[in-house]
Amino acid sequence: MTLRDKLPELCVMLIGMAALFAWNAVITIPTYWRQRFCGSPLARYHESAFSLAYQAAALVVAAWAPKLSRRISVRRRIVPTTYCLGVIFVLFALLAVWADAPRDSVFAPATVIGVALCGGLSQLLCS
Repeated sequence: MTLRDKLPELCVMLIGMAALFAWNAVITIPTYWRQRFCGSPLARYHESAFSLAYQAAALVVAAWAPKLSRRISVRRRIVPTTYCLGVIFVLFALLAVWADAPRDSVFAPATVIGVALCGGLSQLLCS
């Protein structure tokens, strides 16, 4: 088989990895998030907040996606979305590695917004 024959499989794999890596960076390390949100309201309920933000954004995009898909080609929708999810994953990975990441009131909302972006962008990839 040539590379041209394998290209559809590689594209599907890349899209799946982009959609899952960013979300997995958030949900697989609950101890880290408890430590980071120490002293904020999200310290105890971050998993619920992440799930609600993710699902709410996905629902909004699912309602909007059919209208968008009529205006924008599949390629113009998938390529930027995949890059955005990759950037979100890298940012979450850097936050996990950065020991002196901020712990103030800005950090928690920014994280929830990042999770909501993951949900919306992942839904956009699936539509």
